[in-house]
Amino acid sequence: MVAAVTAAALIVVGAGVGLWHDTTILVSPPEAVAEQFVRKLATGRYAVAMEHLDQRGPAVLERVRSAGSALRARAGAINQVEGEPGAMGAYNAAAAVVVTTGRAGMIRITFELVRRMGVWRITGWRGV
Repeated sequence: MVAAVTAAALIVVGAGVGLWHDTTILVSPPEAVAEQFVRKLATGRYAVAMEHLDQRGPAVLERVRSAGSALRARAGAINQVEGEPGAMGAYNAAAAVVVTTGRAGMIRITFELVRRMGVWRITGWRGV
């Protein structure tokens, strides 16, 4: 009986991932990806933050460094980082992150994401 229930559960999950193009069950949802990215920017972990981006390279790394420096300069102490869901399709999504700070109050950063090989990647952002 346990094996049958387990098999049925695996079939349901497999169908969700394969047939219905899972966008949140087995992968981080877009707002979580954006939130993780901002947390890494805020702590100066730029190389690790690059893992969340769709494109990579020296120019992109420089943009990430610049955004992180601007965020820290504007924000002062960062008290909280919270992702907010936005519109989501099978392969594109929008999300936002609200950063609660000691100096600037609340800063809202918006993100565009694309789904590549089953994982959400950031293609652009505004607000930093």
